[in-house]
Amino acid sequence: MPVPTFHELMLPLLNHASQRVGETYIGGLEQEIAEALSHTDEDTSRLLPSGKQTVYSNRLNWAKSYLSKAGLVQSTRRGYFVVTQRGLDLLAERP
Repeated sequence: MPVPTFHELMLPLLNHASQRVGETYIGGLEQEIAEALSHTDEDTSRLLPSGKQTVYSNRLNWAKSYLSKAGLVQSTRRGYFVVTQRGLDLLAERP
């Protein structure tokens, strides 16, 4: 199965983060979301051409970045974020 685009990871990321209390570490959600979406280790371990980051991790971070720009999450420090009230309201609408 191909690695999902960052667009496809936005809702699962928001959903999983909303189930946590306090701030969430983006790296801590990587495996959880991969399992929820039935992605294999092979899918999630492919590296970018730079060889320093996986494609999956890169796309998950881009998803968080765009969620932040939309006001659905707020970065608290590097790699950590919280879901905003706007994000919770969106999830309550069951998009």
